[in-house]
This record gives sequence, structure tokens and C-alpha cells, in this order.
Amino acid sequence: MEAPKPGSLNRQQKDLVDWFFIRLMNIYGNRFRTQFASSEQIVAAKVEWGDMICGSTREQLHAKLEVVKREGNNPDLKWPNIAYILALSSGASPTGVNEPAYRPPQTSLPSPGALAQARPSGEEALANMRESLLDSTTECRKSDRRSNKRGRRSSDHTPAASCPGKAHDPSQMDCGGFW
Repeated sequence: MEAPKPGSLNRQQKDLVDWFFIRLMNIYGNRFRTQFASSEQIVAAKVEWGDMICGSTREQLHAKLEVVKREGNNPDLKWPNIAYILALSSGASPTGVNEPAYRPPQTSLPSPGALAQARPSGEEALANMRESLLDSTTECRKSDRRSNKRGRRSSDHTPAASCPGKAHDPSQMDCGGFW
């Protein structure tokens, strides 16, 4: 694998890379100068990261650098970390991470005929649900009435295994309305 060559960027791209490094120098101050102690190191970093820096617009880079300034307590941003900075989102996220969560939802309204198509099946499903609920509450009331005739409250439930003298077929058992 070959290292990038210094002449592979055009003048406009070189200006963008220079601008980015000037901003890093201004934001990080002595930490930038400690990490990039000589002009040769700065040139090497520009050559190495130039293509990736040029993958973003000046506005996107500006937004990423603003995140760096706001997030001064972030240990990943304590020193100039070009890879981390370039990976930051430049979108709607206030911290630069998890940007999709901050995007407005992409809602699409159903077609005008979709409601008319869905209504009959929905009404049928609702009617079936109501019918099943009515049947189950009627059975519960009958069972509760039988339990109350024996002098028990409807909350006094006896498990099936402890119903003496009762058939062991669950369908034949009446143990206080619980089943």
C-alpha cells in the first residue's frame, strides 16, 4: 500500500485542508502544537487526511469543529483527533452523534383509498373481538353467581388441584369462577 502523494489534491481542496488545519490549530492551541511539533508533521498529516477532509464541505467541517468546541469535556476530543472529528455528524444532532434520531420523521400519508379498503376488515375484527369479550364476561358472571350461592366471595378462588370431590377434567370443574 502506498502513501498518498502531496500533489493529488487540486488548489481548492488544498485550501479546504489548510483551512481545516488552521481551525484545529486555533481550537486546540498548544495541544495542536505539541501533537504536530514541526511543519513536516503538519504537511504529513495534511497529505494523509486530505482526501477524507475533502469528503466533507466547508459547512460540514465547520459544524463538526463547532461540536469540538462545545464538547470540551469529551475525552475523545481532548487532543486533536482528526479521525474522530471527521466521523462526527454535521447534521441536526447537538452533540454530533446519533444524528438519525434528530432528523424529522419521513412520514407519508396513506393513499385516499387505503382507509376505505381497510375499514371493512377492521370493523369485522372489532366485531369479533367484542363478541369474544361478551362471551367470556357472560361465562365469568355465571361462574361468579354459582360461587356466591355456595357462600364464597368471587375473590376466593380455589385452585383446581384442591377441589375435593370434583372431576379432574378441567372442563367439568367449577372451582370458584377462577377457571
